[in-house]
Amino acid sequence: MLHSLSGGAKLHPPKVLKNQRPDIVLPAKFTHAKEPFSGRVHAVTLGGSGTRTSSLVIGGEKILPFRYMEGEPGNPPAIAMEVFDVPPEKYPQTLRDYSGT
Repeated sequence: MLHSLSGGAKLHPPKVLKNQRPDIVLPAKFTHAKEPFSGRVHAVTLGGSGTRTSSLVIGGEKILPFRYMEGEPGNPPAIAMEVFDVPPEKYPQTLRDYSGT
C-alpha cells in the first residue's frame, strides 16, 4: 500500500516497466470505503392529477450525494424557477439586467 486516504481508501502501487520512467503515474487500482447510510429520500410525484396530463417524480435517493457507485441514485434532478409577469421591485439590478427588464 502506498498511501492511506481518509475513510480507508487505499492506493495500490502502479506497475512500471523496468528502466522506464513514466511521465504520469496512475494507480493500478483504487478502492473506496463505503459510507454507511441507512436513510432515504422519499419519491414525490408532482402533477399528473386533475387537469395536469404530465407528471414528474423527484427524490427517491438511497445513497449519500455524489456516491453513485454505492447504490440507487433515485430519480434525475429537476430544475425549478420562478416566472413573474412583472419583476419584483426588490430584485437587485444585476438580476434585472440578466432578465432584460
